[in-house]
Amino acid sequence: MTKHLFATHDELALFDMVDAPMWVFDIESHCMWWGNVAALKFWNCDSVDALIAKDYSDDSNTVKIRLRQTVANMKPGESTRDSWTLYPHDVPTPIDLRFTYLLIGPERRDALLIETIPPSEVTYEENDRRLVEAVRHSSIMIRYFSLDGALRFANPAAIDVFDDVIRDLPDPADAFAVCLARPSLATDMFAKCIDDGAVSGEFEVRTVGGTRWHRIELRHVIDPEMGDRCILAVEEDVTSIKHAETAAAMSERMLYDAIESLSVGFIMLDSDQRVVLVNNKYRELHRNIGGEVTLGMPFEELLSISTHSKFVLGQDGGERLTSVGFIGFIIVMSFVDIQFHGLEPESIGAMFDRIHNSIIFDQRLLWVFPLIYLAIKGGGPISVDALILRRFSGQAR
Repeated sequence: MTKHLFATHDELALFDMVDAPMWVFDIESHCMWWGNVAALKFWNCDSVDALIAKDYSDDSNTVKIRLRQTVANMKPGESTRDSWTLYPHDVPTPIDLRFTYLLIGPERRDALLIETIPPSEVTYEENDRRLVEAVRHSSIMIRYFSLDGALRFANPAAIDVFDDVIRDLPDPADAFAVCLARPSLATDMFAKCIDDGAVSGEFEVRTVGGTRWHRIELRHVIDPEMGDRCILAVEEDVTSIKHAETAAAMSERMLYDAIESLSVGFIMLDSDQRVVLVNNKYRELHRNIGGEVTLGMPFEELLSISTHSKFVLGQDGGERLTSVGFIGFIIVMSFVDIQFHGLEPESIGAMFDRIHNSIIFDQRLLWVFPLIYLAIKGGGPISVDALILRRFSGQAR
Protein backbone atom coordinates (compact mmCIF):
# COMPACT_ATOMS: atom_id res chain seq x y z
CA MET A 1 0.00 0.00 0.00
CA THR A 2 1.48 3.30 -1.10
CA LYS A 3 -1.04 5.54 0.67
CA HIS A 4 -0.78 5.34 4.45
CA LEU A 5 -2.45 8.57 5.64
CA PHE A 6 -6.25 8.67 5.82
CA ALA A 7 -7.93 11.73 7.29
CA THR A 8 -11.58 10.66 6.77
CA HIS A 9 -13.64 7.50 6.28
CA ASP A 10 -14.49 8.51 2.72
CA GLU A 11 -10.93 7.94 1.61
CA LEU A 12 -11.40 4.23 2.42
CA ALA A 13 -14.61 3.81 0.39
CA LEU A 14 -12.92 1.74 -2.32
CA PHE A 15 -12.30 -1.03 0.20
CA ASP A 16 -16.07 -1.66 0.31
CA MET A 17 -15.60 -3.49 -2.98
CA VAL A 18 -13.27 -6.02 -1.38
CA ASP A 19 -14.90 -9.34 -0.40
CA ALA A 20 -12.58 -9.92 2.56
CA PRO A 21 -13.48 -8.24 5.88
CA MET A 22 -11.28 -5.19 6.44
CA TRP A 23 -11.34 -2.67 9.28
CA VAL A 24 -9.17 0.07 10.74
CA PHE A 25 -8.31 -0.12 14.44
CA ASP A 26 -7.21 3.02 16.30
CA ILE A 27 -4.21 1.94 18.42
CA GLU A 28 -4.06 5.06 20.57
CA SER A 29 -7.78 5.03 21.47
CA HIS A 30 -8.05 1.23 21.33
CA CYS A 31 -11.26 1.24 19.34
CA MET A 32 -12.60 0.69 15.82
CA TRP A 33 -12.29 3.61 13.39
CA TRP A 34 -13.80 2.18 10.20
CA GLY A 35 -14.86 -1.08 8.52
CA ASN A 36 -15.91 -2.18 5.03
CA VAL A 37 -19.19 -3.91 4.24
CA ALA A 38 -17.69 -7.37 4.73
CA ALA A 39 -16.31 -6.31 8.12
CA LEU A 40 -19.76 -5.15 9.26
CA LYS A 41 -21.11 -8.59 8.46
CA PHE A 42 -18.13 -10.27 10.10
CA TRP A 43 -18.63 -8.30 13.32
CA ASN A 44 -22.44 -8.51 13.15
CA CYS A 45 -22.92 -4.72 12.95
CA ASP A 46 -25.57 -2.80 11.01
CA SER A 47 -23.44 0.28 10.30
CA VAL A 48 -19.98 1.75 10.61
CA ASP A 49 -21.22 3.77 13.59
CA ALA A 50 -22.27 0.54 15.34
CA LEU A 51 -18.84 -0.93 14.61
CA ILE A 52 -17.12 2.16 16.04
CA ALA A 53 -19.32 1.97 19.13
CA LYS A 54 -18.12 -1.54 20.05
CA ASP A 55 -16.48 -1.57 23.50
CA TYR A 56 -12.99 -3.03 23.78
CA SER A 57 -12.19 -1.74 27.26
CA ASP A 58 -12.15 -5.30 28.62
CA ASP A 59 -9.29 -6.39 26.34
CA SER A 60 -6.36 -7.84 28.24
CA ASN A 61 -3.07 -6.02 28.61
CA THR A 62 -1.52 -8.74 26.45
CA VAL A 63 -3.77 -7.76 23.52
CA LYS A 64 -2.88 -4.07 23.87
CA ILE A 65 0.85 -4.83 24.07
CA ARG A 66 0.62 -7.09 21.05
CA LEU A 67 -1.05 -4.40 18.95
CA ARG A 68 1.51 -1.78 20.00
CA GLN A 69 4.28 -4.23 19.13
CA THR A 70 2.85 -4.73 15.66
CA VAL A 71 2.97 -0.98 15.04
CA ALA A 72 6.42 -0.61 16.62
CA ASN A 73 7.93 -3.17 14.24
CA MET A 74 6.74 -1.40 11.06
CA LYS A 75 6.90 1.91 9.25
CA PRO A 76 3.72 3.58 7.92
CA GLY A 77 2.55 1.74 4.82
CA GLU A 78 4.34 -1.53 5.67
CA SER A 79 2.41 -4.78 6.17
CA THR A 80 2.84 -7.98 8.15
CA ARG A 81 0.88 -11.18 8.78
CA ASP A 82 -0.08 -12.73 12.08
CA SER A 83 -2.43 -15.29 13.58
CA TRP A 84 -5.05 -14.16 16.10
CA THR A 85 -8.10 -15.54 17.89
CA LEU A 86 -11.04 -13.16 17.36
CA TYR A 87 -14.55 -13.29 18.80
CA PRO A 88 -17.10 -12.40 16.10
CA HIS A 89 -20.61 -13.31 17.32
CA ASP A 90 -18.89 -13.99 20.71
CA VAL A 91 -17.43 -17.22 19.33
CA PRO A 92 -13.61 -17.76 19.52
CA THR A 93 -12.37 -17.97 15.93
CA PRO A 94 -8.68 -18.57 15.04
CA ILE A 95 -7.91 -16.50 11.97
CA ASP A 96 -4.91 -15.19 10.05
CA LEU A 97 -4.72 -11.45 9.53
CA ARG A 98 -2.76 -9.00 7.43
CA PHE A 99 -1.82 -5.77 9.25
CA THR A 100 -0.90 -2.52 7.50
CA TYR A 101 0.40 0.44 9.50
CA LEU A 102 -1.67 3.62 8.84
CA LEU A 103 -1.91 7.14 10.17
CA ILE A 104 -5.50 8.36 10.63
CA GLY A 105 -7.34 11.62 11.25
CA PRO A 106 -5.92 15.11 11.30
CA GLU A 107 -3.92 14.14 14.39
CA ARG A 108 -2.13 11.39 12.40
CA ARG A 109 -2.82 8.77 15.07
CA ASP A 110 -1.30 5.29 14.87
CA ALA A 111 -3.72 2.73 13.43
CA LEU A 112 -3.78 -0.66 11.74
CA LEU A 113 -5.70 -1.64 8.63
CA ILE A 114 -6.62 -5.25 9.40
CA GLU A 115 -7.60 -7.66 6.65
CA THR A 116 -8.67 -11.29 7.08
CA ILE A 117 -6.66 -13.71 4.96
CA PRO A 118 -8.68 -16.30 3.02
CA PRO A 119 -8.18 -19.90 4.24
CA SER A 120 -6.55 -20.84 0.93
CA GLU A 121 -3.63 -18.57 1.80
CA VAL A 122 -3.19 -19.92 5.33
CA THR A 123 -0.34 -22.35 5.84
CA TYR A 124 -0.38 -22.69 9.66
CA GLU A 125 -0.96 -26.14 11.13
CA GLU A 126 -3.11 -26.60 14.24
CA ASN A 127 -0.10 -27.12 16.54
CA ASP A 128 1.60 -24.07 15.02
CA ARG A 129 -1.32 -21.97 16.17
CA ARG A 130 -1.08 -23.34 19.69
CA LEU A 131 2.66 -22.68 19.74
CA VAL A 132 2.15 -19.09 18.59
CA GLU A 133 -0.48 -18.49 21.28
CA ALA A 134 1.75 -20.05 23.95
CA VAL A 135 4.62 -17.73 23.04
CA ARG A 136 2.35 -14.71 23.18
CA HIS A 137 0.91 -15.51 26.59
CA SER A 138 4.08 -16.89 28.19
CA SER A 139 5.82 -14.96 30.98
CA ILE A 140 9.13 -16.10 29.46
CA MET A 141 10.71 -13.33 27.39
CA ILE A 142 11.46 -14.33 23.79
CA ARG A 143 13.25 -12.13 21.24
CA TYR A 144 14.80 -12.54 17.79
CA PHE A 145 17.85 -10.48 16.83
CA SER A 146 19.77 -10.11 13.61
CA LEU A 147 23.42 -11.16 13.87
CA ASP A 148 24.41 -7.51 14.27
CA GLY A 149 22.09 -7.10 17.30
CA ALA A 150 19.03 -5.40 15.80
CA LEU A 151 15.65 -6.51 17.22
CA ARG A 152 13.41 -8.42 14.80
CA PHE A 153 10.73 -9.78 17.11
CA ALA A 154 9.71 -9.71 20.79
CA ASN A 155 6.80 -11.44 22.47
CA PRO A 156 4.52 -9.38 24.76
CA ALA A 157 6.44 -10.40 27.89
CA ALA A 158 9.70 -9.07 26.41
CA ILE A 159 8.07 -5.88 25.18
CA ASP A 160 6.61 -5.23 28.62
CA VAL A 161 10.09 -5.51 30.18
CA PHE A 162 12.36 -3.88 27.56
CA ASP A 163 10.17 -1.53 25.52
CA ASP A 164 11.23 1.70 27.25
CA VAL A 165 14.88 0.61 27.33
CA ILE A 166 15.23 0.14 23.56
CA ARG A 167 12.90 2.92 22.43
CA ASP A 168 14.44 5.62 20.19
CA LEU A 169 17.84 3.93 19.95
CA PRO A 170 20.27 5.88 17.71
CA ASP A 171 21.66 2.57 16.45
CA PRO A 172 19.17 -0.33 16.07
CA ALA A 173 22.10 -2.76 16.33
CA ASP A 174 22.37 -1.89 20.04
CA ALA A 175 18.96 -3.40 20.84
CA PHE A 176 20.46 -6.37 22.69
CA ALA A 177 23.53 -4.71 24.18
CA VAL A 178 21.66 -1.76 25.67
CA CYS A 179 19.53 -4.16 27.74
CA LEU A 180 22.60 -5.58 29.51
CA ALA A 181 23.93 -3.88 32.63
CA ARG A 182 27.35 -4.42 31.01
CA PRO A 183 26.74 -3.78 27.28
CA SER A 184 30.32 -4.77 26.42
CA LEU A 185 29.36 -8.42 27.07
CA ALA A 186 27.00 -8.50 24.07
CA THR A 187 29.71 -8.86 21.42
CA ASP A 188 31.34 -11.84 23.13
CA MET A 189 27.97 -13.47 23.85
CA PHE A 190 26.89 -13.24 20.20
CA ALA A 191 30.29 -14.44 18.95
CA LYS A 192 30.26 -17.47 21.26
CA CYS A 193 26.66 -18.24 20.30
CA ILE A 194 27.53 -18.17 16.60
CA ASP A 195 30.62 -20.36 17.14
CA ASP A 196 29.11 -22.89 19.59
CA GLY A 197 25.46 -22.77 18.56
CA ALA A 198 24.28 -21.67 22.01
CA VAL A 199 25.35 -19.79 25.11
CA SER A 200 23.64 -19.33 28.47
CA GLY A 201 24.18 -17.75 31.86
CA GLU A 202 22.81 -15.35 34.44
CA PHE A 203 23.29 -11.65 33.71
CA GLU A 204 22.25 -8.31 35.14
CA VAL A 205 19.90 -6.52 32.74
CA ARG A 206 18.26 -3.10 32.44
CA THR A 207 14.46 -3.20 32.43
CA VAL A 208 11.56 -0.77 32.80
CA GLY A 209 11.52 -1.78 36.46
CA GLY A 210 15.24 -1.16 37.04
CA THR A 211 18.17 -3.56 37.18
CA ARG A 212 17.19 -7.24 37.37
CA TRP A 213 18.86 -10.64 37.04
CA HIS A 214 17.89 -12.74 34.01
CA ARG A 215 18.85 -16.25 33.03
CA ILE A 216 19.57 -15.77 29.31
CA GLU A 217 19.90 -18.51 26.70
CA LEU A 218 21.02 -17.51 23.22
CA ARG A 219 20.71 -19.87 20.25
CA HIS A 220 22.01 -19.52 16.71
CA VAL A 221 18.94 -20.38 14.58
CA ILE A 222 17.27 -19.71 11.26
CA ASP A 223 14.67 -16.93 11.18
CA PRO A 224 11.46 -18.71 10.04
CA GLU A 225 10.17 -15.48 8.46
CA MET A 226 13.27 -14.20 6.65
CA GLY A 227 15.15 -17.46 6.13
CA ASP A 228 18.54 -16.18 7.28
CA ARG A 229 20.59 -16.86 10.42
CA CYS A 230 19.71 -14.94 13.56
CA ILE A 231 19.96 -15.07 17.36
CA LEU A 232 17.05 -16.37 19.44
CA ALA A 233 17.11 -15.04 23.02
CA VAL A 234 15.03 -16.74 25.72
CA GLU A 235 15.07 -15.03 29.11
CA GLU A 236 13.66 -15.70 32.57
CA ASP A 237 13.70 -13.33 35.53
CA VAL A 238 15.65 -14.99 38.37
CA THR A 239 16.11 -11.91 40.56
CA SER A 240 14.28 -13.42 43.54
CA ILE A 241 16.41 -16.58 43.31
CA LYS A 242 19.64 -14.55 43.17
CA HIS A 243 18.57 -12.48 46.19
CA ALA A 244 17.71 -15.66 48.11
CA GLU A 245 21.10 -17.19 47.26
CA THR A 246 22.89 -14.02 48.38
CA ALA A 247 20.94 -13.91 51.64
CA ALA A 248 21.68 -17.60 52.29
CA ALA A 249 25.40 -17.06 51.64
CA MET A 250 25.46 -14.10 54.03
CA SER A 251 23.63 -16.09 56.72
CA GLU A 252 26.07 -18.97 56.30
CA ARG A 253 29.01 -16.59 56.60
CA MET A 254 27.57 -15.01 59.75
CA LEU A 255 26.95 -18.45 61.28
CA TYR A 256 30.50 -19.55 60.49
CA ASP A 257 31.98 -16.38 62.00
CA ALA A 258 29.87 -16.81 65.15
CA ILE A 259 30.99 -20.43 65.57
CA GLU A 260 34.63 -19.49 65.03
CA SER A 261 34.37 -16.87 67.78
CA LEU A 262 33.30 -19.47 70.39
CA SER A 263 35.79 -20.20 73.18
CA VAL A 264 34.77 -23.88 73.15
CA GLY A 265 35.05 -26.55 70.50
CA PHE A 266 32.09 -26.89 68.11
CA ILE A 267 31.37 -29.56 65.53
CA MET A 268 28.34 -30.31 63.34
CA LEU A 269 27.48 -33.58 61.58
CA ASP A 270 25.07 -34.18 58.71
CA SER A 271 22.40 -36.88 58.43
CA ASP A 272 25.10 -39.35 57.29
CA GLN A 273 27.08 -38.69 60.46
CA ARG A 274 29.90 -36.92 58.67
CA VAL A 275 31.61 -33.70 59.71
CA VAL A 276 30.21 -30.67 57.83
CA LEU A 277 31.31 -27.86 60.14
CA VAL A 278 34.07 -27.60 62.75
CA ASN A 279 35.66 -24.56 64.35
CA ASN A 280 39.37 -24.05 64.93
CA LYS A 281 39.03 -24.50 68.71
CA TYR A 282 37.76 -28.05 68.18
CA ARG A 283 40.56 -28.74 65.68
CA GLU A 284 43.18 -27.54 68.15
CA LEU A 285 41.80 -29.72 70.95
CA HIS A 286 42.06 -32.85 68.81
CA ARG A 287 45.35 -31.85 67.22
CA ASN A 288 46.84 -31.88 70.73
CA ILE A 289 46.01 -35.58 71.14
CA GLY A 290 47.48 -36.56 67.79
CA GLY A 291 44.45 -36.30 65.51
CA GLU A 292 43.36 -33.98 62.68
CA VAL A 293 39.62 -33.36 62.18
CA THR A 294 38.67 -32.84 58.52
CA LEU A 295 35.41 -32.08 56.72
CA GLY A 296 33.64 -35.24 55.58
CA MET A 297 35.22 -37.35 58.34
CA PRO A 298 32.85 -40.14 59.57
CA PHE A 299 31.74 -40.01 63.19
CA GLU A 300 33.42 -43.36 63.92
CA GLU A 301 36.78 -41.98 62.80
CA LEU A 302 36.19 -38.87 64.87
CA LEU A 303 35.63 -41.03 67.95
CA SER A 304 38.78 -43.00 67.23
CA ILE A 305 40.79 -39.80 67.41
CA SER A 306 39.36 -39.13 70.86
CA THR A 307 39.26 -42.63 72.37
CA HIS A 308 41.11 -45.21 70.25
CA SER A 309 44.34 -43.62 69.14
CA LYS A 310 47.68 -45.29 69.79
CA PHE A 311 48.30 -45.83 73.48
CA VAL A 312 50.41 -43.02 74.89
CA LEU A 313 50.16 -42.10 78.57
CA GLY A 314 48.50 -38.78 79.05
CA GLN A 315 46.91 -38.97 75.55
CA ASP A 316 44.45 -41.81 75.92
CA GLY A 317 40.98 -42.65 77.17
CA GLY A 318 40.27 -43.18 80.87
CA GLU A 319 40.12 -46.99 80.84
CA ARG A 320 43.66 -47.54 79.55
CA LEU A 321 45.16 -45.08 81.98
CA THR A 322 43.11 -46.48 84.87
CA SER A 323 44.08 -50.06 83.96
CA VAL A 324 47.79 -49.22 84.03
CA GLY A 325 47.29 -47.53 87.40
CA PHE A 326 45.56 -50.60 88.81
CA ILE A 327 48.29 -52.92 87.55
CA GLY A 328 50.89 -50.76 89.22
CA PHE A 329 48.84 -50.72 92.42
CA ILE A 330 48.54 -54.54 92.45
CA ILE A 331 52.29 -54.95 91.93
CA VAL A 332 53.14 -52.51 94.74
CA MET A 333 50.54 -54.05 97.07
CA SER A 334 51.85 -57.57 96.42
CA PHE A 335 55.45 -56.46 96.98
CA VAL A 336 54.53 -54.86 100.33
CA ASP A 337 52.60 -57.97 101.42
CA ILE A 338 55.50 -60.28 100.63
CA GLN A 339 58.35 -58.07 101.77
CA PHE A 340 56.93 -56.43 104.86
CA HIS A 341 53.84 -58.35 105.97
CA GLY A 342 55.56 -61.75 106.04
CA LEU A 343 53.09 -63.78 103.99
CA GLU A 344 53.65 -67.53 104.24
CA PRO A 345 54.55 -69.51 101.07
CA GLU A 346 51.05 -70.99 100.85
CA SER A 347 49.53 -67.49 100.61
CA ILE A 348 52.12 -66.35 98.08
CA GLY A 349 51.74 -69.40 95.88
CA ALA A 350 53.64 -70.16 92.71
CA MET A 351 53.03 -70.60 89.00
CA PHE A 352 51.49 -73.98 88.11
CA ASP A 353 51.53 -75.30 91.69
CA ARG A 354 48.91 -77.48 93.36
CA ILE A 355 47.53 -74.59 95.43
CA HIS A 356 44.88 -72.91 93.28
CA ASN A 357 43.69 -70.17 95.61
CA SER A 358 46.87 -68.33 96.64
CA ILE A 359 46.56 -64.57 97.15
CA ILE A 360 49.46 -63.41 95.00
CA PHE A 361 50.04 -65.77 92.06
CA ASP A 362 46.41 -66.89 91.67
CA GLN A 363 44.02 -64.16 92.71
CA ARG A 364 46.05 -61.03 91.96
CA LEU A 365 47.56 -62.39 88.76
CA LEU A 366 44.03 -63.13 87.63
CA TRP A 367 43.18 -59.47 88.26
CA VAL A 368 46.12 -58.31 86.18
CA PHE A 369 45.19 -60.21 82.99
CA PRO A 370 41.92 -58.32 82.21
CA LEU A 371 43.64 -55.07 83.19
CA ILE A 372 46.45 -55.78 80.70
CA TYR A 373 43.81 -56.37 78.00
CA LEU A 374 42.13 -53.03 78.79
CA ALA A 375 45.48 -51.26 78.81
CA ILE A 376 46.25 -52.57 75.31
CA LYS A 377 42.84 -52.63 73.58
CA GLY A 378 40.86 -50.04 75.49
CA GLY A 379 37.19 -50.27 76.52
CA GLY A 380 34.50 -51.69 74.27
CA PRO A 381 31.48 -49.89 72.80
CA ILE A 382 29.37 -50.55 75.91
CA SER A 383 32.03 -49.51 78.41
CA VAL A 384 31.41 -46.62 80.79
CA ASP A 385 34.24 -44.73 79.11
CA ALA A 386 32.64 -45.09 75.69
CA LEU A 387 29.25 -44.02 77.03
CA ILE A 388 30.75 -40.90 78.62
CA LEU A 389 32.65 -40.04 75.45
CA ARG A 390 29.54 -40.51 73.30
CA ARG A 391 27.64 -38.16 75.57
CA PHE A 392 30.47 -35.62 75.35
CA SER A 393 30.57 -35.96 71.57
CA GLY A 394 26.80 -35.46 71.39
CA GLN A 395 27.11 -32.23 73.33
CA ALA A 396 29.93 -31.08 71.04
CA ARG A 397 27.67 -31.51 68.07
